[in-house]
Amino acid sequence: MFYEYLKAHCFVFFCDSVIFERLGESGREYMEKTKDHLSKYGDAGLRTLALAYRRLDEAAYQEWNEVFQKAKTSIDANRNSKLDEASEMIERDLILVGATAVEDKLQKGVSMPNLEKKFHLVGHKKKFLLHFA
Repeated sequence: MFYEYLKAHCFVFFCDSVIFERLGESGREYMEKTKDHLSKYGDAGLRTLALAYRRLDEAAYQEWNEVFQKAKTSIDANRNSKLDEASEMIERDLILVGATAVEDKLQKGVSMPNLEKKFHLVGHKKKFLLHFA
C-alpha cells in the first residue's frame, strides 16, 4: 500500500532557493513560514535543505522515465545535460512540505585549512557559510 503511494509522487530535497523557484502555485502555502524557519536555522549555523513533492499520474511518470533512462544510459558528451533536462521535466510544480536543519560538525582529524581546499558550495545558504567559516 505505501509503495503504491510512493510510486505516484516525486520527492525532492535540495537547497531552498532551488526548491522555491520550482514550486507550483498550489505548493506555496507554507513558503513564508518555511523561509522564516530557514533564516533562524541559518542564523544558528545549521545546514538546511527544503523538501517538496509532486504528484504524478502513470502517464507522466512513464514519459519522464523514458527520457530519464535514455539520458542515464547515454555515453555521449551531452549526458549531463540530458540528465538535467530529465530532471527539469519532473522537478516542477512542486508542493512545499517544509525544511530540515542539521548541525554540520567536522570529523576528527579534519582541520579548517584542509577543509577549505575541499569544501564545495553546493546547496549551502550564505548564512551557513559565514557562520561555518
